[in-house]
Amino acid sequence: MRYPGFHRIIYRRKMGGWLESRVKITYKIPRLFSFEYGVFSGPGKLTLRNDAYVDSYDSSIAPWSEATRRKNGTVGTNRTGNRSIDLRDRTAVFGDAYVGVGGSPAAHIKVAKNADITGIRSALTAAEDTTPKIMPVGGGIPYNLALNNNDTFTFSGGINRLNGLQISDDAVLTISGDVTLYVE
Repeated sequence: MRYPGFHRIIYRRKMGGWLESRVKITYKIPRLFSFEYGVFSGPGKLTLRNDAYVDSYDSSIAPWSEATRRKNGTVGTNRTGNRSIDLRDRTAVFGDAYVGVGGSPAAHIKVAKNADITGIRSALTAAEDTTPKIMPVGGGIPYNLALNNNDTFTFSGGINRLNGLQISDDAVLTISGDVTLYVE
């Protein structure tokens, strides 16, 4: 999530090659929790495969549309060495790719012939701090919310704290009004 603001995630899951389910979520990230990367692996290797792609969207630039998506999906790792970033099997990074400080992008980023990085390939100038952020207070006692099949649930306002959130099949989660969700 490159910039604070409203963002949209599209999650796709293919089932049997022809059925696809989608979940669209619009959310606001407080500046305290913003992070310049769509994906960052810390000290480990970053591998994308099986038609995966990384993208991001900044709503402060323009309204979301097919034409404005796939921007700023920067990826990175603090790691250096062979295949620190490894793109395989029709994968794409719609943004930049960074290996660790002192790393060689040409030697440490491997991109298959049928994969792509649309932005620059570079090395970090300083290691990224990957210490988890402390969650804000408020929202009551955390609970799990699991919606399945044709379940429906509405948040109509206030702060809510969840241990986990699962939405599957034809379930619908409606957020109406000024709602803050903290999902641990």
